[in-house]
Amino acid sequence: MLTHLAPPPTPDPQDYGTTADELWDYGPDDEDAPETVRALHAATQVVVDASAQHPTGIPAYKFSSNDGWLVTPAEIDAALGWWAVAHREVQREITTRLDWWPEWIRYLRRARDGGGFRVW
Repeated sequence: MLTHLAPPPTPDPQDYGTTADELWDYGPDDEDAPETVRALHAATQVVVDASAQHPTGIPAYKFSSNDGWLVTPAEIDAALGWWAVAHREVQREITTRLDWWPEWIRYLRRARDGGGFRVW
């Protein structure tokens, strides 16, 4: 259900005429932030919202930080597709060992239908 892709590169503050230190001074929605900081935040948002054109599951890197990664409906649908075709014995073993797994699957279905979810 997870894919092991490398995370995409994130924008470099220097490419936007700012520094990492300056980013700490302003939140992503801070209207008082300099244009360079707002541009970098916008470019970063594009990266954390992105999805493969034809995802084959949920990229594992989206669970490796609290950067607000968007797990998209298409990624969730691909992951649920793997679950649906898993042998019943495998499904039974997983749900026996992980009593929370059925709720996770229900959550994924709701999230898929609701536009995805963010990982913080």
